[in-house]
Amino acid sequence: MAAEVHISKGSMQNLVKNELDFRSYKRKTVHFLSETIKLKRLSRSKGLLTRLEIENLDRFLFSDEKLFSIEQATNKQNDRILAPNSSSIPEDVLNQPFVFQQDDAPAHTANITRKWLHENISGFLSKEEWPPSSPDLNPMDFSIWAILETKACAKSHNNLDSLKRSLVKEWEKIPQEVLRAAVESFPTRLRSVVKNKGGYKE
Repeated sequence: MAAEVHISKGSMQNLVKNELDFRSYKRKTVHFLSETIKLKRLSRSKGLLTRLEIENLDRFLFSDEKLFSIEQATNKQNDRILAPNSSSIPEDVLNQPFVFQQDDAPAHTANITRKWLHENISGFLSKEEWPPSSPDLNPMDFSIWAILETKACAKSHNNLDSLKRSLVKEWEKIPQEVLRAAVESFPTRLRSVVKNKGGYKE
């Protein structure tokens, strides 16, 4: 931004911070939440908090999917906003029952998918249980994908195989404590949804 108006970086920082009293915030991409969706997020988050009172969080198996590109990932540190303020793993592999989570994508809520889940997995969150439009609740969405994209896609790949190898390599390097911290933040995030009456945390 400083280069665009031909002044030093220090002068621009002083202008933005002291003269305009603006702060720098990362640009966020969020789903639009209608009042109906907010109410569903609120009621279903309450339901999941109640379920967590009787079921151990360690039993939850979170799932998601993401499209990765062989092109270099965009540096989101450079995508900011200035403003005065910011308003399937088989069950026998795990040797214990688990609660399988998936979001409300059409492929996940299709009758054929639900039928397969009923026949093959003893415990899963139904489409009526998971809050809609809630990437802020899924550890894969709000944490893990960003880590993988930052590491595995730091540079462009020549082909798909190179991208796959890089993703697997970086996945295996993610510390267990990072994964656990992401999962353990789930109840706190549910309570945040309830506190914000179904809305996103500001």
